[in-house]
Amino acid sequence: LADLQHLALWFDRRAVPGGNLVYLKNIKAFFKSSILLTALFLPYSCLSQAQPNLALSSAAVSPGGTTALNLSLSSSASSLLAGVQWTFNYPAASVGSLTVTAGPALSSAGKSVSCAGGGGSYKCLAWGLNSNTISDGVVAVLSVTLSGNSVLPITIGDSLGASLTGDAIAITGTGGTVSIVSSISSITCSPGTSAPRASSTCTVILSGSGGGTVGLNSSSANLIVPASLTIPSGSVTGTFLATATAFTADQIATVTATLNGSSQTATVTLTTLPTISSLQCAAATLLPNASTTCTLTLSKPTTASATVLLANSASSQLAIPASVGLAPNASSATFTARTSALLSDQTATLTATLNGS
Repeated sequence: LADLQHLALWFDRRAVPGGNLVYLKNIKAFFKSSILLTALFLPYSCLSQAQPNLALSSAAVSPGGTTALNLSLSSSASSLLAGVQWTFNYPAASVGSLTVTAGPALSSAGKSVSCAGGGGSYKCLAWGLNSNTISDGVVAVLSVTLSGNSVLPITIGDSLGASLTGDAIAITGTGGTVSIVSSISSITCSPGTSAPRASSTCTVILSGSGGGTVGLNSSSANLIVPASLTIPSGSVTGTFLATATAFTADQIATVTATLNGSSQTATVTLTTLPTISSLQCAAATLLPNASTTCTLTLSKPTTASATVLLANSASSQLAIPASVGLAPNASSATFTARTSALLSDQTATLTATLNGS
């Protein structure tokens, strides 16, 4: 240590009024083994009035992801630092792993960083066997891996610096946050089959509670969806309507939800409604007090129960029911037409109506 001009030591509390006497023994073993010392035993009156700041950046990652946060130093010409200490404080249950490496501001000054701890507290000391001061910039890089999908706040505590002359310099600390980047876990639309001008309710589920603006898209112009869906922070689900137009042909529409590079899809089957394709009666001519069976045929089977409305232009001479019911999957139906005691020849027109046809 013959060429060492200044030496700063850190301990874990301030000195008593008037200061403490510190004895140095086996200092060579200290630097070789990187034993961490963490605060200055100096009178409180030695603390500099100008306070530098250590500020931790923030980031956002997916649940269980890893990110790097920069710890940056900002100081003034009157408070140049030869060494600095700080403590990262965080909820231990939210962290899977945590490491610290020296940043460019330390490396350029020939300094190293040594850290120890765990369980929600990680103490670090930036030091070096030289008379260089630490310039403003990134002094350390904190690499953290989340253990779940909760937001991780990290505070900076116990921050303190030392000048080249060994004076203590008070340092403020500003923490950062690792937020959760939500991704699309699933999207479903119910009902999954839609008739013309009908709507389906679609539900988006996120993997985390960070929320976000979900981009929405439909593969068919016949299924209208909003451009986006905003899910507030703290929520994991959101809903929107997918509305069908008056389409005339069966088709399948794909609804896509995107967020932070993730996407999921759901399909909605657009199905036209069955219509009346024909109406025929077994007998085209009826005598008085006679009957015939009439059959109506649909353009396609029904998907649910339906009712066909019947009308008759000569209701006083020909009796028919007002309607006929259709069971699910029915493609036709029959009804009976019966004449009265006719007094003269005449013509009756029967009309069947279903879904506008």
